[in-house]
Amino acid sequence: MPPVILGDKVKHERIILYLALLLVLAIIATSLIYFNTRRHRAAPLPLPAIVENKPKLINIGSPAIKNGSLIPVRYTCDGAGTSPPLVISSIPPSVRELVLVMYDPDAPGGVFYHWLLYNIPASARVVIPEALPPVPIIKGLGAQGVNSYGRIGYGPPCPPRGSKHRYIFLVLGLDAKIQLPPAMKPKELFKAIAGHVVTYGILYGVYER
Repeated sequence: MPPVILGDKVKHERIILYLALLLVLAIIATSLIYFNTRRHRAAPLPLPAIVENKPKLINIGSPAIKNGSLIPVRYTCDGAGTSPPLVISSIPPSVRELVLVMYDPDAPGGVFYHWLLYNIPASARVVIPEALPPVPIIKGLGAQGVNSYGRIGYGPPCPPRGSKHRYIFLVLGLDAKIQLPPAMKPKELFKAIAGHVVTYGILYGVYER
C-alpha cells in the first residue's frame, strides 16, 4: 500500500469542497431565476376597476404585435408613431358597442393613456386598420378621445430612456349603444360607460428605450 501524502489529501479535499460549493451556488442561482421568472409571468396586468369581476370573453390581437412581445419601432415615438392594426373577435351577442383604451401602467406619474377609441359598432369581427388619422371621428369605425399627451387619437409609446414599459390594449364590451361625443378625456369616458361594461379583452406589448 503506497504511503498517503498529507499534502495531496488536503488538496484533494479542498477541490471537492470547492466543487460542492460551486454546485450549491449554481442550484441557488437557478432557483432564483426560476422563481423570479414564474412570479413575473404570473403577475397579473394592472386593469382598471371598471372590468372588475367581468368575464374576459373578447379576443383582441394584432398582426403586428404578439401578446407580451416587443412593440415594433414603427408604432413608437422612435419611428413613425402610427397606430398599430388590431383585430377584435369572439364578441358576445350581448355586446352592442366597443371601446378601446390603450394605456401605460408603468409611467412615472401614474397611468398614462395613449389612445381612446369608442362608439365602435359591435359585429362578429372588428378590424381596426393601421395608422388611423388623429381626427375626432373615424368614419365607419368610431370616435377618438384625447390622450394623456393632450392630443386626439393615438399617442405612441415613448418611455424614459433606460426603462421598459408595458402598453395595454384593453377592449371593453358595452351592453348599450351610448354614442358618446368625440374628444372625451379618459376620466370622462370611464364615467360615461360605467355600469355598461359586460366583458373585455386584452392585448399587451412592451417597449424599451
